[in-house]
Amino acid sequence: SQSWLRGRTILSAALSRMFAPADDGHVLAAGTMLHSYTVRKAIGSGAQSNVYEAVSPDGRRWALKQPSWGGKGDNLRKEFAILSKLEHPNLPRIQELFEIDGRAHLVEELVEGGTLRQLMGQGPLTPEKTLIVARQLLDVLDTLHRSGIAHRDINLDNVLLRKDGSLCLADFSLAGAADPAGDRDIYKMGRLLYSLATGREPSLWKTPRMVDPRFPQALSGAIMKALNLGPKDRFPDAASLLEALEEQRA
Repeated sequence: SQSWLRGRTILSAALSRMFAPADDGHVLAAGTMLHSYTVRKAIGSGAQSNVYEAVSPDGRRWALKQPSWGGKGDNLRKEFAILSKLEHPNLPRIQELFEIDGRAHLVEELVEGGTLRQLMGQGPLTPEKTLIVARQLLDVLDTLHRSGIAHRDINLDNVLLRKDGSLCLADFSLAGAADPAGDRDIYKMGRLLYSLATGREPSLWKTPRMVDPRFPQALSGAIMKALNLGPKDRFPDAASLLEALEEQRA
């Protein structure tokens, strides 16, 4: 009957949508199968990738990154190559990289605690909490730089918060060979710490004069030094900035 044929056509179309690769960069529907993963929902998007919460056959939940708008996923291949060789508690844990029709897909740890930008939306951090953030990020930067890698895109959106309170430095799409001591990363760390300390991002055109009256002078001075526009006026490396902050803590 026509109703039976119509029902069969609708079912066939639904199954096609569910099991087709759907790999053109458009947002995937919940229930879509990619490789051995089932998409649950979209959780983020950017210029180069869409990010989904997905479930593996054993029931574990992951972040699944897919190239957006027809891209081949070279940024995801680079991220996999970097993170699969490094182990650090403040880097995302990598599960696997797989290809569909020549396009890379990356599966990694699902971090669900939000971003530093969302945390900053609650107001400036205390000096103590700013130091906690600084210690974790500078330690992971030191590991990256010693491995010859610069992140190049440290910002409030690329630092994720785990539910246990630890931080996770994400998005290595702009990462590359480190310049001397990862100088660009030092400056961007200064911007990030200033933002957390004051609740506002510093000017791109001039170095601010002070952080916040609540902050000890030595701590403010360390952040200001990292923010200098002249590379020679900043800390020589992540370890030196961390040492200056630890001296303040002591």
